[in-house]
Amino acid sequence: MKKLLRDKKRFLNKYWRDLISIFSLILTMIGFFLAVHVYNKDVRPVIENSELYQQIEELKEQKKEVDGYVNTKLKEIEDYEIQIGQIKSEKSLLESENEELESELIKSYRNYYLDITYLEIKQEELLSIRSSESFNIDVKQVALDFLQDQDPQESPKQKGLKQAKDYIKKYITPKSDYIDIISYEIKDIEEEMSKTD
Repeated sequence: MKKLLRDKKRFLNKYWRDLISIFSLILTMIGFFLAVHVYNKDVRPVIENSELYQQIEELKEQKKEVDGYVNTKLKEIEDYEIQIGQIKSEKSLLESENEELESELIKSYRNYYLDITYLEIKQEELLSIRSSESFNIDVKQVALDFLQDQDPQESPKQKGLKQAKDYIKKYITPKSDYIDIISYEIKDIEEEMSKTD
């Protein structure tokens, strides 16, 4: 009997505890919904119409604009960095090409000087040949040949003039022309070098 009473009492205590818990939960939910309703109806309009709230909203808009401006500038900086990298690469390539051109220019100068030296030597050789005794002896030999081989049908004067002209045409003129050609080549090379300077 006592055990039944204890069980009944324990059951009632548990029942009332559960009932009170449910009732408290219902009251809490009602209080929450009432608080939200009061906030939306009375408190929120007051807050939204307040000067402080307007300032906060303006600051939020300004922050959005500033964030957009900052992002735009960051993107521009990235683009500039890419362009700077390309410019550095092009600069390195141009410096490499410039070194190659300088090397080629040095080689060209060297070749010009070698050509001039060679032509000057040849010019001196030809001038020395032109003024040498053997060159003059050849002219005298024409006169001796003329005296030894006279044609009765042709006057000595005519035959001598003819042989002299043939000799000049065959030997003297080509050498003189060659000397002049070398002189012109030296002059052309010197003009080209003055242009490159």
